[in-house]
Amino acid sequence: MPDAERTAEGFHRALQQGDRNAVLALLSADVTVSEAGHTQSKSEYASGHLREDIAYLKGAEIKSVSLGSIPMGESAMVGSDSEIRKILNGQSKVQRCREMLTLKHENGVWKIVAVRWQSEPASAAVH
Repeated sequence: MPDAERTAEGFHRALQQGDRNAVLALLSADVTVSEAGHTQSKSEYASGHLREDIAYLKGAEIKSVSLGSIPMGESAMVGSDSEIRKILNGQSKVQRCREMLTLKHENGVWKIVAVRWQSEPASAAVH
């Protein structure tokens, strides 16, 4: 498995385990995080939406549908598609999440410089 994909999987694991410090350590200082038409800086994400992502993923069952990468020298793109199952208000909900991470090799380690998330109910996703 390419190192950029290992970094992406570490990011996913840190989010699901609620390890805020590990999530932030994998993000470059100038990362942009985009979801639902909103783009945030690292500090904006750290002070708000990160907490919501961790809370949402707590207790969720995440099934990886696909993961792949495109290396480009000192940069790489890692795309993934997952299904997230969660009980909300007593009802089972399934979301299809598509993620595109852009990574850059900085000081000998891969750092995430852009996060792009798109999610929708699994029933609405094109399979």
